[in-house]
Amino acid sequence: MRLPLLFSGIFCHDGPHSWPINRLTNTEISVKVNSNWLDKGGYEFELFITPSGDLANNATHKWELCFDTPMPTGETSEQMQQARELPGLSLGFRNCNIFQYPGTHRCLRDCDSHPKDEEIGYKIIANPHSLAKSDFFGNFYFVTHDDSQKHGDENTRQAYFSKSEVSRAEPVYISAIYLIDLDQEFIAIEEVLSTQCKGSVCKTQDFVQDPTEESQLLNKESSKWLPWTPEERYERNQNENDPSTDAEIAPVTDDSLEIRVLHVDIARNFHSLETLEKILKEMAVVNMTHLHLHATDDEGWRIEIPALPELTTIGAHRCAPIQNEPCMIPQYGSGLSKDAPQNGFLSVDQYKQLLTTAADLGIHVITEINGPGHARAAIEAMKLRNDETFFLHDPNQTVFDVPSVQFFTDNVMNPCQESTWTFLETVISYLKSVHDEFNGFHEIIHLGGDEVAHLNYAGDQKFPWENFPSCEKMIEANRQDPNSSWENGRPTDMSELQWYFTSKFMKIVKDNGFTAGAWEESFLDKWTDKAFPKVQPLEKFGMTASDNVHVFVWNIDWESEVKDWPYQFANEDYKVVMTPATHLYLDHPNEPHPSETGFYWANRFTDMKIIYGFQVYDLYKNSAFAMNWSPLGPGTPVPPNYKCDANGQDACVKLEESKKSNIVGLQCSTWSESLLTSELLLKNIFPRVYACAARAAQPTPVFDTAETPEFDADFTKWVSKVKPHMQRLSDNDVDFYLAPPGAKCENGKVLTNHQIPGIDVIVEENDSIREDSVFTAQATLGKTKSRSVEITCESAGDGDGGGSASVAFFSLSMIAMLLV
Repeated sequence: MRLPLLFSGIFCHDGPHSWPINRLTNTEISVKVNSNWLDKGGYEFELFITPSGDLANNATHKWELCFDTPMPTGETSEQMQQARELPGLSLGFRNCNIFQYPGTHRCLRDCDSHPKDEEIGYKIIANPHSLAKSDFFGNFYFVTHDDSQKHGDENTRQAYFSKSEVSRAEPVYISAIYLIDLDQEFIAIEEVLSTQCKGSVCKTQDFVQDPTEESQLLNKESSKWLPWTPEERYERNQNENDPSTDAEIAPVTDDSLEIRVLHVDIARNFHSLETLEKILKEMAVVNMTHLHLHATDDEGWRIEIPALPELTTIGAHRCAPIQNEPCMIPQYGSGLSKDAPQNGFLSVDQYKQLLTTAADLGIHVITEINGPGHARAAIEAMKLRNDETFFLHDPNQTVFDVPSVQFFTDNVMNPCQESTWTFLETVISYLKSVHDEFNGFHEIIHLGGDEVAHLNYAGDQKFPWENFPSCEKMIEANRQDPNSSWENGRPTDMSELQWYFTSKFMKIVKDNGFTAGAWEESFLDKWTDKAFPKVQPLEKFGMTASDNVHVFVWNIDWESEVKDWPYQFANEDYKVVMTPATHLYLDHPNEPHPSETGFYWANRFTDMKIIYGFQVYDLYKNSAFAMNWSPLGPGTPVPPNYKCDANGQDACVKLEESKKSNIVGLQCSTWSESLLTSELLLKNIFPRVYACAARAAQPTPVFDTAETPEFDADFTKWVSKVKPHMQRLSDNDVDFYLAPPGAKCENGKVLTNHQIPGIDVIVEENDSIREDSVFTAQATLGKTKSRSVEITCESAGDGDGGGSASVAFFSLSMIAMLLV
């Protein structure tokens, strides 16, 4: 059933509400979304729009609807490029165009007039991404333009975005210094309605229809990616253990990894000090040692740097172009207002408080300052500062054709000008002044370094720095000296600039008394032999084993002959922290269901069982599911040792025994693109982080693989200890995810169970005039209730026929049953 969402204001537990912004027109907009895969292999979503007043498109008035989705508009590269240039990609329907801003923001515009109270569906073709309700972030706002206003009218609003926020094909549409000006005609914004979230309530999926089973099979062609039935979940939950009174779920021993990490992304969508302190307190209970604070990215800079206030006055805020102050483009459902809870930053005092709270709990904070890629918020903020001393971009750049994974073409720092290094020195030296108060306790600074784009729109290899005149000049000058190399600070090829950047950034970090860490791409040579990426030796970066350079590994190839790098890094004396996306990413759904929050590009779901089964010291004994782009077919089970058996033992790099101590950590990573509120963030972390803590504390498992009875016995024993921790979360008002129960019918009775022994289940019989009885089962703990599941039982032939509703409450220390 399609559920309507009135785009205006607040999501409440009793349903969405709407209220008019413009009291002159009193127009409200209702929008609902249906999205499905197509037989031809494409993807289509349809916006059903119903206005309470006429939406005019004539000589003086226009209307548009803007929203966020991660899926790029168009199927082909040509269509995707057209969507990024004015007037946008034509829908071939009612003269509509869809314009794609950088990142996730889209606007439906130029459409014909839309009559009052008429529901019209606007179909938009997109490039396949995933098939979950979280593809839409709820950031819809409605704008009407009035061209009849004149320049200088005191009632007009100024609109500020950074100058590079839109396609360069749009010369003066939105800028930091101009009023909104399209084709030299003024456009005023009359009204805005939005689904931005308020407080802790944000039901971003309620307005999206569930995809059909047929559509999901078109998507992945694998039943492994379909939602579990209650019966399948019941089998998965089988556990002979009673709830344990031993609540020690992550005991530390001599074998425990030194670094037991939770990564929290506060850059994509901001999450407050209060939320982070709740997380820290829970981490301490289960003996975790480090909080990795992902504080900067394309969409936000979240730590106040007093010498560079624009980083947070501009870079920490996203808004629609109706504000009186500069801001970034809306992304990831942040809404139209600078006051939205997805905006914000840690002030000087709050950052110090975070470090203090963590230190008091014995937890180290790893602060990440992202570069050279994922740096758009900083780049745009420094543009608007308009001080060449701190420029991160090349002001002479005119070509923007190398998009990042998130579709930004201007998110990479320029390593070829001194101002970039002045900026980074300013930031790191400030962090030193704060961290010095803790006497080296918070010692690791993470440099970022992942996902620097290297393909242009046509799919040809091209590095973003090839569009920087300053880099062309530097590379050309270095080539004149035969002794030049990136290792001695004189790179001679564009492919070397990331290593050059990493080397210089690490030196700044080291000189300020920190230990450096970075994502794996910072140290990999992917270009000399593209089929077999190799690890660059530490010495090339001016480092040695004694510098304890930490590499955080998130990509592991479980299938092909490509030699993976986790053990390569350890064998080269890097300190390795494992965080593979296929097993340890907490922004992926808890189970395969379209209403579960999260992306599933790496895995269709990641539950406690998958996390607990991860093997650190014997990587290729891990089982997995094939990723979205796998030739095996997305979702295909990948059994233990598949890589080695299918490609020969040479494909599997062995960890040298003498280098085993270089595997120092395990990290579960939480990315916040789809986690708009603290409620959603915490629900994606808890209780899964307990399995992460357990595996980091016991990296050498008692089982051979996760496909063995020994694993099942070990996991079911461990998970029987989780209930007290869930109860503590409930008692302390910390949000958490409660999985739906398993259920099945047996001899006319409903049997239920839960993955966590001791969790209660409510079973209700629905009103029905059918011969069979339909029941609803829902897990509950304190104020938290799971998503309900429905199960049909054939009538046993006796009783009242199920005509009246009955409610039963059961504890799962025994099997729950309801007589029909």
